Amino acid sequence: MIRITEALTYAKEKGLLGKKQKAELAQALWPNSAPKAAYMNFLNLETGKSKKIDVATVPVLCSMLGVSADFLFGLTDTPNYTDKSQTIADKAREIVTLVANL
Repeated sequence: MIRITEALTYAKEKGLLGKKQKAELAQALWPNSAPKAAYMNFLNLETGKSKKIDVATVPVLCSMLGVSADFLFGLTDTPNYTDKSQTIADKAREIVTLVANL
């Protein structure tokens, strides 16, 4: 089973998934849909009403939610790799989010 709910929760905790980012993610996952339809598809995914995703969207999900594919597919319990460049990117996102919320 794909860990969509856990990945979304992780992204929210890290400040990667606000309202604007949800809309962007929805449009990235369903690029051929109207924005409202894509967002409704995303809400169904978020609430567990839909558990299907296109395999081609896995890189998009991982990138936008800050998780690895291994985490998404349940191969590891660590949401993302802890290599130095990823840690720096995570910290940079945290700082940008904090400044934006001031």
